[in-house]
Amino acid sequence: MHHFFLPAPLSEEALSAPLTFSRKDWQHLFVLRLREGEEFVLADGRGREHICRVTAVQKNSLTASVVESRDSARELDCQLILLQGLPKRDKLELIIQKAVELGASSIVPVMMARSNVRLDDKKADRKAERLAEIAKSAAEQSKRGILPEVASPKRFADAIALAKDADIKLICYEDETAAGRLQALLPQLDSAKKIALLVGPEGGISEEEWQAATCAGFQSVSLGRRILRTETAGLCLLSFLMLHLEHA
Repeated sequence: MHHFFLPAPLSEEALSAPLTFSRKDWQHLFVLRLREGEEFVLADGRGREHICRVTAVQKNSLTASVVESRDSARELDCQLILLQGLPKRDKLELIIQKAVELGASSIVPVMMARSNVRLDDKKADRKAERLAEIAKSAAEQSKRGILPEVASPKRFADAIALAKDADIKLICYEDETAAGRLQALLPQLDSAKKIALLVGPEGGISEEEWQAATCAGFQSVSLGRRILRTETAGLCLLSFLMLHLEHA
């Protein structure tokens, strides 16, 4: 069933009345060539979804009725926050797309000591819109119940502060030893409601950043014997957490 997000949650009164979608604002619905009787899902971005059945199709509008409203069954019980060191070129777009598919509730780009990226304020708004659209498209494709947030780039200290209320804070560190293996953290994961993951950029995490993060409560973990690219490391950790939390 096709899955879309509402611009904003609808009231109970609005949901009980026929919903009209214009071709101008909902072009993607018309591209699907939906017919009377076919159904699609509207998600409110906050964990509720509405099953809609098409009742009328005209040249420039489509009418549907809500036949069922329910809580999304695709969200984890735990929020996953990815603090991603800013990578080069378009790697952030790939990271956001896949992080959303893997269950991240928010992605925070982080300016770090070894980030070789220059932020252009003139293009910031356009870039933010593109990243938000990538997150939305990935959320629709993976049929998420919430619309994950893509934050504006943060300084390292500000990003660390955003994670202060997380139950578990993890930092991927290539110099970590066997003592930081993820298996040792499994008992803690089952009761966590919010987990923050910190991943460095291409150049890795500096010693000063690692010390600051560990002082803020981040636990250093190893992702194995190999050195992973920045676009691989966070997705590897998200995959591990998603699979564990869904089957805990």
